Amino acid sequence: MVATNAVDIFAGENFSYILKTDNTLWASGQSGYSDHSATFGSIWMNLPNIKRNVFTQIDPTIPPMNLCAPKVFGVVPIKLSNFTCVAQSNDAVLNWQSAEEINADKYVLEYSKNGSNFQSISIISANGSNSNYKYVHQQVNGTAFYRIKMMDKDGSFAYSEIRVLKFDKKTGFTIAPNPANDAVYVFTKNNAAIKSIQILSVDGQVIKTLSKYNSGQQISISNLARGTYILKAIYKNSEMEYGSFIKM
Repeated sequence: MVATNAVDIFAGENFSYILKTDNTLWASGQSGYSDHSATFGSIWMNLPNIKRNVFTQIDPTIPPMNLCAPKVFGVVPIKLSNFTCVAQSNDAVLNWQSAEEINADKYVLEYSKNGSNFQSISIISANGSNSNYKYVHQQVNGTAFYRIKMMDKDGSFAYSEIRVLKFDKKTGFTIAPNPANDAVYVFTKNNAAIKSIQILSVDGQVIKTLSKYNSGQQISISNLARGTYILKAIYKNSEMEYGSFIKM
């Protein structure tokens, strides 16, 4: 057998295997051989107990061959059907529901004041697919960013989308229209001077920057994909405020 399309090969004195790109497993060899007893111990099950010098396709789920079966690492099989954040007085109420939890371990809730530097505020164990979860973050001020770090039992993880809440009543600008198709406009209270505007993805990556922005100036978003975006306003006094909008 020619080892074409192989992703893993083990060649031993008494045992060899080949794992191919189509996830099929092939093996050859024996677990023991004695000239005196003329016995050959098969290394896989449900095959004749004979000495083998050719590769045979085997079932990777049958012990002991499951030790050679392909394993997937770094992929978190956790899917959320929804994730919402609602402001109630000075508290942030986080609710989410899992659509699928395979080998899931826990959820790490993370909070940020600027959308870039996050810190853990709670850890909640996974309860299984289609489970509902709730957490209340108390006494929050200003703008708050939340995301969920979804952890698997093998240590791999993935992040949810970021949710943004505002708890102060002194929001200095309005985004309109929202949702929008081709452009948005930012209107500041009392024509406050803005030094720059940044549009960020929900994972905090800066997508677009506008310097010397004037209140009411058009911001083109026609080249953005559909979804939710974060708008960051940096005032000339170095204060920052955040808002969000939806690109249709």
